Amino acid sequence: MSPKRPLVSFFREPNERSNSESRIDTPRAKTENLRTFSCLWRVRAINMQLSEAIREAIAMKLIMGLGVVLALLGVLGLAIPVFTTSHTEDVVKLGDLKIQNTEQSAHVIPQALSVGALLLGVVFIGAGLYQKR
Repeated sequence: MSPKRPLVSFFREPNERSNSESRIDTPRAKTENLRTFSCLWRVRAINMQLSEAIREAIAMKLIMGLGVVLALLGVLGLAIPVFTTSHTEDVVKLGDLKIQNTEQSAHVIPQALSVGALLLGVVFIGAGLYQKR
């Protein structure tokens, strides 16, 4: 039975390596190591470029999505400037008898807020399209 090698032999110092793990310092081995190292760096650089492109695409989509939402809210605010809500509360409760009061309140959306949301939405959509180029 062969002796078991430690799982983390790369953590040992070079002078502690066994004969089977000795380093080869020939010029060819050094050249191959440099080629491997440069290939790894090229792959890493390509991955960084791809991830940067992906980040830019996601940012563009988020900006355009926010622009669409703001533009729709601006159009909705211009189309429906006033909306009402109702609130029902129990005034008196005696056994099974309940007396309730329903209050309706009107809410007004300022026209300047609607126009501002619409314009900001259009600007965000334009910025997202500009980034796409």
